[in-house]
Parts: sequence; structure tokens; C-alpha cells
Amino acid sequence: MENNRDTTRHLHLKTATDVAYQDSTTNTMENNRDTTRHLHLNRHTDVAYQDSTTNTMENNRNTTRHLHLKTATDVAYQDSTTNTMENNRDTTRHLHLKTATDVAYQDSTTNTMENNRDTTRHLHLKTVTDVAYQDSTTNTMENNRDTTRHLHLKTATDVAYQEIVGFKMRKRIQTLKSL
Repeated sequence: MENNRDTTRHLHLKTATDVAYQDSTTNTMENNRDTTRHLHLNRHTDVAYQDSTTNTMENNRNTTRHLHLKTATDVAYQDSTTNTMENNRDTTRHLHLKTATDVAYQDSTTNTMENNRDTTRHLHLKTVTDVAYQDSTTNTMENNRDTTRHLHLKTATDVAYQEIVGFKMRKRIQTLKSL
């Protein structure tokens, strides 16, 4: 387990089964030397799923992520979204995913949102409806690379109006530039 000298691990192992699973996942997880991870694993099932997601997540060396995974289902969906999300190396995202449904919709919106590399976004998505509408507005909003936006979307109506306003503003900017 101690292949990487300077890595600090906090292992809270309860049973012999936990240790066996921990051993198999450590080889995978420790490939990136300078990454510090805090794993709070409740059952050996969580560790098995953690193993499959780590290979994907650790491709970007210097990114620190805090994963609060509760069930095996959450980890499985996390795996499918990570491939999409990790394309932009230096972006830090804080995902607060509550259900498997939220993660599935997150996956569909991430492809659109991650086109602009250096943009930091804080998404506070509450329902499946919010995420679906978020997807339709992102295509419009993400045209400008270095813009930071904080989206606090409450209802589907807010998102619909956001899309209309964004279109009108871009038209106005184009007009001013042409003068």
C-alpha cells in the first residue's frame, strides 16, 4: 500500500473484509503521487465501486476533489459523469448530487457546460426540471469564454426568461460593436 512515500492516508478499517477490499483499491488510487484523498467508506460494496471510479477520476494529477458518496448507486452514476467532467484539467467543481436522477441529468448538461475551460460555475440545482432547463440555456450562455456566471435558478420560468434576455443582450452587443 505504501508505494508513494509522501502520501498521507487516514484508514478507518473496521473488519477483515474492509482491509481486503482496501488493499485492492489502494494500488489504483495511489498512482497520482501528490493527491490527497479522504475516503469515508461505509461498506465493502462502496470500496468496490470506488475502485472502478478512481481510474477515471485520477487522470488529472493536481485536481482535488471531495466526494461524499453514500451508496453504490451514487458511485455508479458518478463514474459515468466523471469522464465528461474531467476534460478540463484545472477546473474545480463542487458537486452536491443527491439522487441517481440528479446525476443522470448532470451528465447530459456537463458536455455543454465544459466547453469553456477557464470558467468557474457554481450550480445550485434542486430538481430534475431545473437541470433540464439549465441544459437548454447553457448553449446560449457559454459562448463567451472568460465570463464567470453565478446562476441561481429557482423555477422553470426564470430559466426561460434568462434565455430570452441573454439572446437580446448578445444582439445589442453585436450592434454596438458594429457602430
